[in-house]
Amino acid sequence: MESDIRKEKIDELSNSLSYVMTQGSMELFHTNFWAGLIRKYPVFAKAFIGDDYSELKSKDNGVTREFKLSQTSKNKDEVSVDYGKGKKSIDILFELSGDRAIVLENKFKSVPTKQQLCMYYDLLPSKMKFYKGILCAPFKTDIVNEDTKLVQLPGNREDYYFLDYETIIASFRKIADEEKDNLEPFDYELVKSYCEDTKNVLWILGDMDNGDNAKDIYRLYFDPEIEKFGLNDICSKLSADRFMSYFKNRFSEEDKDILNGLSMSMGFSNKKAVLDFRFDTRELSNDRTNDHYFSIGIQIEGEQFRRFFEMRKSTSEPEQEVNDFAIKYKWFGEKEGKKIIWDSVPYETGMEKQYCKYSTNFDGVYSTREVAGKESKYMFLYQWKRLFKAKQKNNNGISFEELYEQLKKDLLLAKKKYDEIYQENKY
Repeated sequence: MESDIRKEKIDELSNSLSYVMTQGSMELFHTNFWAGLIRKYPVFAKAFIGDDYSELKSKDNGVTREFKLSQTSKNKDEVSVDYGKGKKSIDILFELSGDRAIVLENKFKSVPTKQQLCMYYDLLPSKMKFYKGILCAPFKTDIVNEDTKLVQLPGNREDYYFLDYETIIASFRKIADEEKDNLEPFDYELVKSYCEDTKNVLWILGDMDNGDNAKDIYRLYFDPEIEKFGLNDICSKLSADRFMSYFKNRFSEEDKDILNGLSMSMGFSNKKAVLDFRFDTRELSNDRTNDHYFSIGIQIEGEQFRRFFEMRKSTSEPEQEVNDFAIKYKWFGEKEGKKIIWDSVPYETGMEKQYCKYSTNFDGVYSTREVAGKESKYMFLYQWKRLFKAKQKNNNGISFEELYEQLKKDLLLAKKKYDEIYQENKY
């Protein structure tokens, strides 16, 4: 029955002209659609800022009609609605009376970080004061408090309010119906079509929690049909985000004492989630800018389950440093054919020998680079085994419980190595 409903949703999206418009960049499309809609019909701002709508500061019913491509425009101090394509730009900015600013950040395929949300404090025009932040996403992510629906930022920064897509499109439909006589007929139908398409997308994404796609399974691959609509990567990212929540909850209940000092983070690379679990000397001083540190741990990116070591220090021979580390502390294993040997156990790997140009003594992936403005060098090396067996990769993936146990086993060893290295070296 559920597969029939999924097919129905997919067929509707296949025949939707407005949904085709999203295929260039879904996140930018949604942001631009919202900004364009508000620019033409300011009343739709109510969907995001509610009662603050009456406080919008503008000579044109609350919102200026001028678009700017980024926050670095020449008229930086004259912006009320903005969207951008740059790495550092505010998606939509509402200006209220008293030079107060509401910052809207939209995340569709990617998962937000607190660091990114903090950054927007520095991007505001000099005359404006940060009043409120709004984080928009299809579903609640790990950084959103379950009870308050707030993203609590460090320091004295204001919290961000979380607003999910389902709530946004419900508000759009309500406003469109109430304002129908004031909307151009085509625009009214376009808003309806946008809401219906987004509703279908949310249903498909939500369906990943049901049946064979149970939410306690870590997966990279989903129904091939949904990949036609560019949704596979967001499904895998949502799966990774849910596992991170599972890990944090279980870790705090069971293993925070034996794995004390463990730091966890989540990022993205090549359209894949990167889960990072490490012991890091920078955590001891709470100084992430320290130019002399080391960290050791596990990364999961796609099907790669990595043991890694990272350090930054003053050295004239970084290749020799990491090679000596790999040999001395035995965090890594030898490569035998298509297997990597960890703790006397062979695992499948896809590492190729031609990528290892630095040494014949370490079978892994290694990189080094100069650190701008520093005398130290950054060094990173890792080995990886395949996370998924062939059956898991093409079918149901791996359970959160099994993945947690894999991580726990290797992190206990990483903790042992970390303590050993820390005692023998000055950091």
